[in-house]
Amino acid sequence: PGPLSRGSVILTQLVFTAAFSMAYVVSPHFCHRFVGYLEEQAVVTYSDILQKMDEGKLPMWSRLPAPEIAAKYWKLGEGAMMRDVILAIRADEAHHRVVNHTLGDMDLKQKNPFGPGE
Repeated sequence: PGPLSRGSVILTQLVFTAAFSMAYVVSPHFCHRFVGYLEEQAVVTYSDILQKMDEGKLPMWSRLPAPEIAAKYWKLGEGAMMRDVILAIRADEAHHRVVNHTLGDMDLKQKNPFGPGE
């Protein structure tokens, strides 16, 4: 991508970060709910990918070994395939969905029920 595209991406990231930060100051509930819905859509997307792999509509992905960096990050076993990576990512997104919807439901004075790394 050229400098205009790169500049546009950087500007968009800066604007979104500023707007989301301000929105969080105004309503953390809204922001957690918003992220929870994004995570829900991610689960739907990864489920769709898995379904297409199972139906043979993504033959290259069905035979593709897991990238080494993904296998290490997700602690996948020897011989892990791309399907295993997608399953791990979908599970992570589902967990983020639960965390964000839970935080969106909580009163601001309640203690966070999730410890670091949970």
